[in-house]
Amino acid sequence: MRANVIERLGYLISSCAGYERPLQRLALSMSAPTRDIVAVVGGHAQRGLHQIIVPQMWVTHTSYDYTAPIDFVEHPADYPDWSHVFLLHDTMEAGPNADALIRQANPEHKATAVWGGQCNLLLLRADYARACARQILALKDCSKAQAIAAEGQLWRQLPERERGVYGGLHWVDHPTAVYGGAERMVEHYTGVDLVKYKANWGQTSATGRFVVTP
Repeated sequence: MRANVIERLGYLISSCAGYERPLQRLALSMSAPTRDIVAVVGGHAQRGLHQIIVPQMWVTHTSYDYTAPIDFVEHPADYPDWSHVFLLHDTMEAGPNADALIRQANPEHKATAVWGGQCNLLLLRADYARACARQILALKDCSKAQAIAAEGQLWRQLPERERGVYGGLHWVDHPTAVYGGAERMVEHYTGVDLVKYKANWGQTSATGRFVVTP
């Protein structure tokens, strides 16, 4: 088993205005150095950098799971020289082993997915992300449905020899109003020691009206 082979790893958190409570909960759960975490928060009047627990780049677009990768490829000079980036969403929480487990992926793979890229949980080589800039930027200001359809696409489109998978189990707890608002399914991804609090798990598909508030 590889251990801590990825040293220049950055975490990109996609968020939006109004999700301060979930974002702070995730940020406080993470053990990675704060210099290697950037939350990109959509829905603001202008782009600008702020420090609230972790660095936050406020941006004018809202693109759901793609908010952070869009800013990363659109403004590469504003980010550290990371070799890899791991994509997160604000309604997640990291366990104590998350950082160590995520770093154990094969650094040569262009993308490594958690359960096929569910919730866009992906490790990307930074050069691969930048090479996909046009594809990523096409999702700027996308709808929730478009973002869901594109989950894991950056991993799925690669030949098997160029992509990897995280092991571990995926199991689900009953819904809970973890943030005091919408009931959210609690999904555990043991291979990376992450929990996702999911508000849309199929119960909204009949109407097409997604839960988009905490």
